[in-house]
Amino acid sequence: MPCKVNVLYKYVVRLQVFMDKNIENSLLLDFYGALLTDKQQEIVRMYYECDSGLSEIAQEFNMSRQAVYDMVKKAEHTLLEYENKLKCVEKYFANRNNIISCLDLLKNSELNKNQIEEVVSNLEKLLQNQ
Repeated sequence: MPCKVNVLYKYVVRLQVFMDKNIENSLLLDFYGALLTDKQQEIVRMYYECDSGLSEIAQEFNMSRQAVYDMVKKAEHTLLEYENKLKCVEKYFANRNNIISCLDLLKNSELNKNQIEEVVSNLEKLLQNQ
């Protein structure tokens, strides 16, 4: 009989991979979703953001479950291609990390308090507007 801890660990790992994949696809959809067709956007948003099942989406759009699955997979592939070429998500996180690092450095620096507050304020505005 398998150890309960090992079974639980394997389940948690699979769940984490599933969640990471959903988060990644939601991010890609946020950045590049407008480049998909209207129907692709609606179906993929239902699948990832509303957590709708393939059968539910198929019924909503009067399509087969397999057609919905194929459309979701094709859209995922298209979104990944956009990211591989444009790197918008990658750049977003790199910029965000750089801003956070600058904020941390400024908060701990020896500059004039007013100067630091102004720079920190500007960087925080940038961070909020990303």
